[in-house]
Amino acid sequence: MRKPADDPSQSAQPARFWDTINGMTAGDCGRFIVFLLLLAPGTRGQTEVTSSYLNQKLILRHVGDNPSVKVKKKDIAALKGICDVAVEVKQAAWNRGTAQLRLEPIGTILLVAGKRQGNCKNTGFEISLEISGFASNEPPDSVAAAIGEILQTPEQYLAAHSVEFRLPPGADDEPATKPIIQAKILFQVIPEYTEAARKSKYRGTVITSFVVGTDGRIHRPRTVKGAGMGLDENVLKVLTLWRFEPARQNDRPVAAESTVENTFNLY
Repeated sequence: MRKPADDPSQSAQPARFWDTINGMTAGDCGRFIVFLLLLAPGTRGQTEVTSSYLNQKLILRHVGDNPSVKVKKKDIAALKGICDVAVEVKQAAWNRGTAQLRLEPIGTILLVAGKRQGNCKNTGFEISLEISGFASNEPPDSVAAAIGEILQTPEQYLAAHSVEFRLPPGADDEPATKPIIQAKILFQVIPEYTEAARKSKYRGTVITSFVVGTDGRIHRPRTVKGAGMGLDENVLKVLTLWRFEPARQNDRPVAAESTVENTFNLY
């Protein structure tokens, strides 16, 4: 690449820029141009939106029984599968108009507003999710909306099932009381087996105590009885996704203690 003819009005900084470009090999120059494109505002926004999903615990809609999912943005709404699973996002990247995510299943949907689910047969395998068909200048909000159709928060998932949950997250140190009306579970996820427990056909029970806050979320979870082999940790992972209608006392929401028992048993 040749630099343009000298122009007295040019500053020293642009001149140094072109000296740098002129000294590059063709390969170096190509990589530098790609780097500049990655810094473009539109691409940066798309990358940041996709990367923001990293380490989040979400619900994968429709395709939890498929280890490799490739879908175009325009086709997401047409997905008809019935296998919804809770996942943790282990990798999230934006690559040339495609959102690429690696997902680790952490649980199966058991209850939504009192209705049993359990239609998924995922056996713990990781899931590769690719969403393509985005324009090069796709607005970040549009990228987030498309991903949000297939990877949802508990609030989005409940809304998709016509259940309203709009309580904002509350304080973690809310004091618990003995309510008149107990908390009612709206969304429940049962944890996955660990690979070690699955291979050894291990059976065990984990008992966990926690506080259901006035925000309808679980706070201060504590393992009362563990089962080992990573199962205690798997229970704690999914509890962050549970949602409740808070307990009540004198017609007002209150924080209340509760306990749950998870039994792991391969059939």
